[in-house]
Amino acid sequence: MVNVQEYIENNFSKGSRVINVAVKNLVGSLDLREYSNLEELVIEMNQITNLIFSEKNKNISKIEAYDNQLTSLDFLNSLPNPEKLKWLGVFQNQISSNNLEVLAPFVNCEMLSIGKNYIRGNLSSLRYWTNLKRLDLVGIKPKVWGLECLAHNPFCGVNGAHGEFFQDYPPKNIQEFNNNTWRGSNDFRKLSNDKVQSQSQELDKLKNERSQEKKEQSQELDKLKKEQIQELDKLKKEQSQELDKLKQQCQELDKLKKEQSQEFDKLKQQYQKLDKLKKEQSLNEVFNPQ
Repeated sequence: MVNVQEYIENNFSKGSRVINVAVKNLVGSLDLREYSNLEELVIEMNQITNLIFSEKNKNISKIEAYDNQLTSLDFLNSLPNPEKLKWLGVFQNQISSNNLEVLAPFVNCEMLSIGKNYIRGNLSSLRYWTNLKRLDLVGIKPKVWGLECLAHNPFCGVNGAHGEFFQDYPPKNIQEFNNNTWRGSNDFRKLSNDKVQSQSQELDKLKNERSQEKKEQSQELDKLKKEQIQELDKLKKEQSQELDKLKQQCQELDKLKKEQSQEFDKLKQQYQKLDKLKKEQSLNEVFNPQ
């Protein structure tokens, strides 16, 4: 047994575009966060327990991890560009999941193999996987459902083309199942298309309602802004008028101060005259006594 992290770091540079370590008797958790150029990862037939990605892994288009010891699909949540992934194979692991919505973002995926795992959930998360060419559900325990969401997909056999559909129990709502190749019946496709159309109408209705809500909110916001602007203008005008009053009062005070100053100067002059007269009278009394 060889630790997978040590093996990868010793044999592959951080700039590697392809890492292929199939059937190397590797064990443990594999951290690929620093392998920013990685496009294809092939680790089949080992005993790897976990995969760790980061926002640096922007170019991953293929993950082939058949026959390992993976216990979850949560590693998919950390892939920054889910639309890049074209191939996802986790057949025969220890994956236990009741939530298959984690698959929804990988809309350009062409091959999905999740058989021989303990998966239970709704595969309607694949409804936008229009490029799907192969779907392998063999040996899933206990089961999945929601396959009708794929009936409008070209994978079903539009214009005579078809992909491959494998599972070891009959689809619940699909009548045609020929040599493990599912083409989809016309009735079923029509039913699904009606359902898609209904969902599309509901979505359009919801979009219109939200658009109307946004429009009303925008109008309300514009009205509120207008009222606030008017209130601010009114307040500014009142403040300007108040300031003009204060200026006028200051001018009146300056005028009053000036008048008082002039009055004080007059009184001062009078006082000086009185003082001079008093001095003259005093001298008179000294030199001209009675």
